[in-house]
Amino acid sequence: MSTAELSASLLGEQAVVYLSTVNPDALLLEPREWYDPCITGVAAHHEDDWWAEQRDEDALPVFVYDYDLLVKAFMAHAEPEGSCSVDEAQEFVDFNMAGAWVGVGTPIIVTSFSEDEDEYDLDAPTEEAP
Repeated sequence: MSTAELSASLLGEQAVVYLSTVNPDALLLEPREWYDPCITGVAAHHEDDWWAEQRDEDALPVFVYDYDLLVKAFMAHAEPEGSCSVDEAQEFVDFNMAGAWVGVGTPIIVTSFSEDEDEYDLDAPTEEAP
């Protein structure tokens, strides 16, 4: 396990412990052994969200997952091993996770971009800075 993966895994564990007390109804993606390492933090939907206006209580925090990590986790567990393309994994994550609304505990899925990224592409080779 790389340092980045270990860091993400520990952050996911901290988020699970925190939200188990603050918002036990926050939803976790299943299977957890695949997707908990993709948790990058917690966030609350802002009060200007359409669903927040329907409730009397304050916005509760939910889990935040990294889109790229979800795609990679799905690909890593595809059966038979290596049988899932990036496009297939993205379609699965888009439809079943990012496109799902299952109530106020629905997780937030974010895509992070670094300043050196010109375009989002999981298959693009990495280039070293001059």
